[in-house]
Amino acid sequence: MEEKAQRLKELSKKVEEVRAVKEELLEKKRAAMEKKLQRAKEMRQQQLQMKVSKAKEEEAKVNEIAFINSLEAQNKRMDVMSRHQGHEARMHDLQEERLRKQEEKAAKEAAAEERRKVLDAERKARLQDMQERRKVKDAKIEQQQLEKEKERQEAAREKARDREQRLSALNAAQQASAEELQKRIQQKQIESTRRHTESLEKIKERAFELSVLRYSSNHDDIPKLLPYDKKKMCIVCNVMICSEVHLMSHLRGAKHQNQLRERAGGKDMTTQEMESCNLKHIVDAPPDGHDEQLTMKRERLKGLKKRLKKLRQRMLARGSGYENSTASKVQQTAETPNRNKILKLVKDLQKYLHAQGTGPWSTTHVTALDRVLLELNRILEKKVPADQQCLRTSGGFQPLVSLFFLVTESSLSTPTVIPFRSLVNASTTIRLACRGCYENCHDLLFSNKISTIIDALTHRLAILIPDNANEVPVTSTGMASPQHDLVAGALFQVLATLLTFLVKSATPLGTSDVASPQCRDDAFSSRAQDVVSYLVSCGIVDKIALHHSGILAALDDDTAVADFVQCQLGFLSALTKFTSALRPGEVFERRRNDDATQLIACYEATELVAVVSLLYSMLLHSAAPTRSDTPPPQLGAPTIAMTTMALRMLNNVAVLDITALQQALGKEGVSLQFRHIASYLLWYTSHTHCEELLHGLILLIGYYTVLNAENQTMVQAGHMPTILQQLCSLPFHYFSNSRLTAVLFPTLISCCYANDSNRKVLEQEMSCALLANFIEDKMLDNKVPPQKKKQMEKNREVVDQRMNLAFRFPHFLWSEAHQFFSS
Repeated sequence: MEEKAQRLKELSKKVEEVRAVKEELLEKKRAAMEKKLQRAKEMRQQQLQMKVSKAKEEEAKVNEIAFINSLEAQNKRMDVMSRHQGHEARMHDLQEERLRKQEEKAAKEAAAEERRKVLDAERKARLQDMQERRKVKDAKIEQQQLEKEKERQEAAREKARDREQRLSALNAAQQASAEELQKRIQQKQIESTRRHTESLEKIKERAFELSVLRYSSNHDDIPKLLPYDKKKMCIVCNVMICSEVHLMSHLRGAKHQNQLRERAGGKDMTTQEMESCNLKHIVDAPPDGHDEQLTMKRERLKGLKKRLKKLRQRMLARGSGYENSTASKVQQTAETPNRNKILKLVKDLQKYLHAQGTGPWSTTHVTALDRVLLELNRILEKKVPADQQCLRTSGGFQPLVSLFFLVTESSLSTPTVIPFRSLVNASTTIRLACRGCYENCHDLLFSNKISTIIDALTHRLAILIPDNANEVPVTSTGMASPQHDLVAGALFQVLATLLTFLVKSATPLGTSDVASPQCRDDAFSSRAQDVVSYLVSCGIVDKIALHHSGILAALDDDTAVADFVQCQLGFLSALTKFTSALRPGEVFERRRNDDATQLIACYEATELVAVVSLLYSMLLHSAAPTRSDTPPPQLGAPTIAMTTMALRMLNNVAVLDITALQQALGKEGVSLQFRHIASYLLWYTSHTHCEELLHGLILLIGYYTVLNAENQTMVQAGHMPTILQQLCSLPFHYFSNSRLTAVLFPTLISCCYANDSNRKVLEQEMSCALLANFIEDKMLDNKVPPQKKKQMEKNREVVDQRMNLAFRFPHFLWSEAHQFFSS
């Protein structure tokens, strides 16, 4: 401890020493610093004194310079004043000299003025004297000229009277000559026109006679569909004949053949006797002749108009009731990311409609309307159900449908107040909102908004095809090209979408055992039947038939008309399928008295909406090739699409009422057209792969011939190869592949069942055992339990439900058909 204390003392002593050394160093530094500061202060004082002395010297120099400058300025001022005084003296002298000269000049000018006045007075006197003499001379000259003018005018009048007399005589002679010449020219023109008309009439009569002779024999050339300028009439059968197609079909028909046989006393007539008899009894129809078909058509349309008023009132009442019932209910808007955007667009749409007055819309309003519609279309194209329901719950359908009220205010002379583009965009919006959304379709149906769309379509078709179009005959010369309408085409697509998705959940082919709940609902069925009846009563189907009848050539070069026809066919197909879903029973169990909508009667009256005539004109027009060893030319994509849609529509008609289809296709003229169409398409598909078209044709041929002996003979009529032979000559996989045999074999069964002649033709091409085995397999499949049947269907290749044998041949005749083809 003492050592530690000692060390601490030593350490503290050293610390004190170090501290003392540091303080000493700091004191030295502080003394040195103070010394430096003192010296700097002294140096600064010296510097300041030097600057002060220098400033005093400079100020003295400046004062001296200022004094020198002031002396120089005084000297200059004195010189300027002396010079100014000299100038003033000289100016005074000059001014006095100028005044003296001016006085002298004024005196001279006064003297000159006096002399000038004297001379002017003398000149005026001379001029006045000259004017007096000139007036006298002018008066004499004027008097002489007046006398000469009177003499000249008198001579001119005399000369004019002579000239007018000569001209009137000359004009009278020329007019008489011209009138005589005009009479001779007019007479020659009348004679030339008469001879030309007689020549044309003779040519037409000769051509008609050749047609009668050709069609009275076994020739099977493809006749033209162009209508005659003058209708013909068979006085034996009392039947009107409109074209070569009807002529050939009537001369080859059983009715005409039986009438001729009765006139011959029941004997078979030779070819020459038949030709002479046909030439004698096929004559021009009288101009005032009674056309039963036209009269029946007018009566039918008149009845439809009466029915239309009742339907409109009932539909309006039901729509108002539905609107009142839904108005009391709170509709919750579907949750969607685009909800606010859709609500804003609907409000904008309502604002544009309410803000616009009468008359055409301005470009600004049209642009804003198109922007809203296109934005809605972009949202709905994504197929989000919540977006579609949001448009309905936000009240978007009402302003969209209100746009079509503007269509009914237009005419040929007053176009629509908004462009067609905007109406097409609105149609697209409704179509996208209803695509795949049953609730929206249901709302448009029950709220009766669909009737507004139908009225707009009816109005556009009335402008496109006037009411008197069916009374104006279409001649082979000067026929107008088919028309189209963008708004009508868009409305056709809207109605097709509505009808398609209203029955999308219904069983295909309209079977009643598993029909959708919507189709079983009485309210739905009643309103759906009203809509179909309304469409028929408005005359839309008749207008479409008239439009189809006016097409007499292919439409590959006219894409606008082709698209319009496709829209029409799509609408007809959807309408037929929709109506068939409303009718109870199987395909072969339905009765004609179930036609509450009058759609079937309308189809029969319009010859299936002239769809067969349309196909005949497109496929077998004047430039169409005849059958040969070379492959047929490729059909255009529009023609293939229209043909496929037309076949689908006809197949839907068969599902709706197979008897109506068979009777319509079996009529004179239509049956011949259908046979040539089927033969050409089978020839075309044998060289070009087009499976959908071929399968639709095979299905239609089966519906056409099933349990109909007269139609069965048509598939074996005509030149070789016939329709039946071409069906038997299809590629091998149609007889080996189960999916394709399900397409072909039911049609072969329909064509040959209970028809020995057709079965003999079939046996020449294939074995009837194939059909018997096919029927037997189907009979065994029906006996399989449902669970095992589902397992078997999973393992099999997928087959279109329309191709099932049960939908194409009556189930209760399967056993008899099996025995018929097994024997």
